[in-house]
Amino acid sequence: MRILSKKWKKSIIASSCILASLGIAFGSFFAVDSIRAASGEDPIFCVRTPDGTDYAFVGLFYVVHYHPDSYSVPSIGNDGNSMTGNARYWVTPWFCK
Repeated sequence: MRILSKKWKKSIIASSCILASLGIAFGSFFAVDSIRAASGEDPIFCVRTPDGTDYAFVGLFYVVHYHPDSYSVPSIGNDGNSMTGNARYWVTPWFCK
């Protein structure tokens, strides 16, 4: 069994730290934009692009969609079939349309 040299150990540790910090940054961006979208505010870490009559805010591996007119969306009510709610913003992965 060969033991890794100090140079390889340092590079593995540095790569792990860089990947972990990128993951934490991405998670923070996604969390902040999701919370803002849920509260009806524009996302911070996205670029606004027109998407027909709607707008799409494109972030890092996710998209926050905006519809200017509120409309009913399914939500669980007393009967389980009620259509209520305000779906002005919703978050999807970047590869979903």
